[in-house]
Amino acid sequence: MRQTKDSHEEMFKDNTLTKFIFDNTNIKGQAVTLCSYHRDVISINSYSQNVSKLLGEFIAAVCLLNANLKYNGRLILHAQRSKGLSSIMAECTSKNNIRGIVRGDFSMLSDQIDFYQMFKKGTLRLTMEPESGDRYQGIVPICENTLSGCLEYYFEQSEQLKTKIKLAGNMQTAAGILLQKMPEQTSSDDCSQDWREKSILLETLRAEEQINLAHYDQLTSLFSNDDIRILSVENPNFWCSCSRERFLKALHELYSKEPRSFFEEGDSISANCEFCDKNYEFHKSEFKNKYNQRRENNLSDI
Repeated sequence: MRQTKDSHEEMFKDNTLTKFIFDNTNIKGQAVTLCSYHRDVISINSYSQNVSKLLGEFIAAVCLLNANLKYNGRLILHAQRSKGLSSIMAECTSKNNIRGIVRGDFSMLSDQIDFYQMFKKGTLRLTMEPESGDRYQGIVPICENTLSGCLEYYFEQSEQLKTKIKLAGNMQTAAGILLQKMPEQTSSDDCSQDWREKSILLETLRAEEQINLAHYDQLTSLFSNDDIRILSVENPNFWCSCSRERFLKALHELYSKEPRSFFEEGDSISANCEFCDKNYEFHKSEFKNKYNQRRENNLSDI
């Protein structure tokens, strides 16, 4: 494996995203391991083991997929259904800032229920929101038993890119590895054979190895006969985009519809962010001034 000393040391650290390429092939990959930041995400809402595992897979997946994009913005992976576990969402920005959340009734989750059974009557969306330009949303068919299987099918069918994804998660760690076969200029039996071999080897990676081994050890163990070049080692962060201004804007909309009942219990209200647990306090004067100004503007338009 070709790497610098610094990159080797970085690959042992917590919260790490490693990008690599197989020399003399058209195959590249990413590996991600999130420990302390994954624990930060799940501790906010005290998720159970099964919920933490599923959310960990979503967070690892969106980190891996985001690593392929060259843009300023955010990538969102979101599954929804009408009842039970109603929503699970993970987000990663172009700066590798991550957050995630699960909503609904968690009692249905168990080791006996797979991803397909949970969301077969729901939707799975992959949304790219650039800071400038149009928003793109892809519908991922829920056609496999695992989240990784659904994403592999989506990339092969929609993007014509052969993709292999392996995800793992528990209460302590979220981890994932992705291999992708890049488009060939001409068809090659050698390229196809390379892809088949590496896909088979990736399937032998066990969840406990993903969770416990550093990226260097995973790659050298799986692909001991290959020349792998490390392109970069990055460090994702747990970060929330909530702000006082965003909450205030949303609350103003509610206040404009029901101004009389908004402050029935006192002169202030509080709002809590479900993603990061940050609390915001607002005084009624912040609403009345805005409401009166809006009424004056409406009267001036008559």
